[in-house]
Amino acid sequence: MEELNDNAVGSSRILSAAHWLLSAALVATAVFFAYAVLQCLRSVERYGFPATTDVDLLTGCIALAGAILLLDGMIRRLRSGEPLFTLENARTFWLMALVVMVKVVVSVLVQAAISGANPAFRMNISFSVDALLVVLVLYLLYAIFKHGSSLQAEVQDMV
Repeated sequence: MEELNDNAVGSSRILSAAHWLLSAALVATAVFFAYAVLQCLRSVERYGFPATTDVDLLTGCIALAGAILLLDGMIRRLRSGEPLFTLENARTFWLMALVVMVKVVVSVLVQAAISGANPAFRMNISFSVDALLVVLVLYLLYAIFKHGSSLQAEVQDMV
């Protein structure tokens, strides 16, 4: 029984540390976001439109902040004693995948808009293959957690 208590205290500490690390990451993301806004404003001042790298950094910061907030919500639920495999946690991974996918689409659309607004400004429209792999991994985690929640519900029904 005492070993069970030690495990609960240890996992509580880990979840608490994860929460504070995510809070620090959110603050760092806010700093990068402010930097990206300033860079966009400088690009607009200099060229009349924002540079795609600045916009990409800006959208990346927004997507990262969204993913951090979603992950922190999951950690808060775990700290409150909810089981790991729940539909809500599965949906968290689905929403994180959606956030990353929206970031990729917005980035491509912004690149196309900047390229279309200034025909003299030649550029190749590109997207991040890494981001698409992240979407795939997050979707797989969604499927695993969804299946785990249904297995957990079956076990609870048997008991």
